[in-house]
Order: sequence, then C-alpha cells, then structure tokens
Amino acid sequence: MALSDQNISGEYLEKLRQNVIKKSKLQYVFPIITLIVLLLYSFIKNGIFFSYLSSEGFGNAATQGAFFSLIGGIIISVMIACTVFLIYHIMVWKKAYDLFDFTFKNKYVLHAVSEVPGFTDLKYSPQDGFTYEEIQSLGIVPCGLKTLYKSSDSLKGKFENSVFVSSNISTLETADHDHHKGVTELFSGQIVSFFVPESLNLGNGYLQIFDRKAATKMKNQTARKKIETGNGMFDKKFLIYTDNIEYSNRILSLKTIEKILEFSETVNDLVYIVFLGNRMFVSCRQFHPPFGTFTDVSVEEQTRQIKKDTYIIRKAKEITSVME
Repeated sequence: MALSDQNISGEYLEKLRQNVIKKSKLQYVFPIITLIVLLLYSFIKNGIFFSYLSSEGFGNAATQGAFFSLIGGIIISVMIACTVFLIYHIMVWKKAYDLFDFTFKNKYVLHAVSEVPGFTDLKYSPQDGFTYEEIQSLGIVPCGLKTLYKSSDSLKGKFENSVFVSSNISTLETADHDHHKGVTELFSGQIVSFFVPESLNLGNGYLQIFDRKAATKMKNQTARKKIETGNGMFDKKFLIYTDNIEYSNRILSLKTIEKILEFSETVNDLVYIVFLGNRMFVSCRQFHPPFGTFTDVSVEEQTRQIKKDTYIIRKAKEITSVME
C-alpha cells in the first residue's frame, strides 16, 4: 500500500478512539439497565410472595411457589443481562475497536514513522514479522516453544538509505511452578535487521554477541567457538561466539565495539546481536509492544511513542554506520 494511501489525520483517529471509549462504557451500562428493569419487573410480578410471607409465613405452599418463581426470575434476569453484554460486545464494541485498531496499525503508523527524518520506502504489516524458524536458525534470542511463539508489527523500509526490517516477537516456554505446569517468558521485544554494504567484503560467517546475564537462557544456542575482543569492558559485559575467527575480526573493530556498548547503555537492558554474512540483527527487550494500539492513551501520545520506538532502529543503524 502506498504511503499516500496510508495518510490518516490524528484528529480522525482520535475520534475513532473516543468512540471505542464511549462504547466501552455503554457495553456495561446497557446490561446493568437491563438487569435493573428485569429485576424490578420480577419483584413486582412476584409481589404476592411478600404478601403471603407477611400473612401466612414461609410454610404456606403459595408462598413457597412465589418464592421459587422470584428466584427463577432473578436468575433469568442475570442471564438476559449477560446475553445483552455479549451481543453488544461482539456486534458493537468489537467492530468499533477493530476499526480503530486496523486504521491505526495499517494506515497511521507509516504516516507517523515517515515524519521521522531518514525513513523512506516504508511498509508496515501487523503480522508479517520474523518466523520461528528464522529466529531459531539465527540463534539471536532464546527460542522457547514454537507453539507459544508470537511475531507481530513488521516494519520494513530504508533508514538513511540502508535497508532494514523490524519486528516485535515474544518467545515462551513451559516450566514447572510448585508442581504445576506454567508458561515462562524468555524474550519479548524488538528485533531489527540491517544489511551491511557488500563493499565491506565481510564474507561468509556467523558472529553472536549477547549479554552475559542471558547465558542460561541461550544455552545450547551458541556457535562453536567462544572468543574475546581484548576490550575489558566489552568482554565483561558480553559473551561472544563465532564460526569464523577472520569474519569476526573484520567486524569487531574498536569503533564497532564502542557503538555496541553505546547501544547497550541506551536501551539499558539485555542486548542480543548476530552478524550473518552481510546482515546484522539487533534485539532488545521492551516492556510494551512497538506500535501497539491503546484505547486509554491519546493518539497524540501514541504518536510520540511510535517515534520513540523508531529510536531502537536509529541506534542500531549507528553500529553499521561505523563499519562503512
């Protein structure tokens, strides 16, 4: 879809968000009103119960019949109110939310990102991200189970004329918690890939760099050879594995090492990096989905967050920039 087709004003999107908020409130208001009306009707209809109770006591057959009729009326009232909620939620609220979510992710995201200097030829997809097989073969983050793997929010394009691909992924595994099976998150965040200029002649090879704190999670996912750079700060923070020493030496120049350390300090969390041939993959954890849609946050604030999310892409590009 062309970028011109993506342009949606923030004002229009904010109206869609407000519409979702309005319908979010109404989906509870209507069932409550329905319940109150039906309960009142049931109490009035079975008012004979109270008159018999005051004169005959609960042992009277007519009183007992009226009582059970009242209980039945209450149960039916609750069931009808729940049905009203479900119908409104599916037929009204969900349609309003889906319209906001679709418009935001498919038409507004590119417009917001394109306003950040340096981004061109952008394409966005809510689902078309890295596959489990790609992540597994790269060994860039702990993989977990394929059945629990999630990938979303794929952004492709160029930044400062360098082709990139960005995607949000989540990897999980099952684990025992107090003798009960549970799900443990291994990684949740953004992966960014940049193509390194072929003019650098890096050749074929594989270089894997990740934070030492992630060593346990990355067990059995590393390359054959463990190496060090000779840079005390870098070697203290990261574990480095490769299948080609010469390939790794061409990449790990002093400037590249400094930029990776700078990137790590910027994101202030676990960092995973893989070089494969002429391509670099950088990932870091994030506590919210990049380009996520939120109805309780103004569109203006979400726009600022989108632009902030691109900061990871821009900082990753600086690593390859010093290699050029």
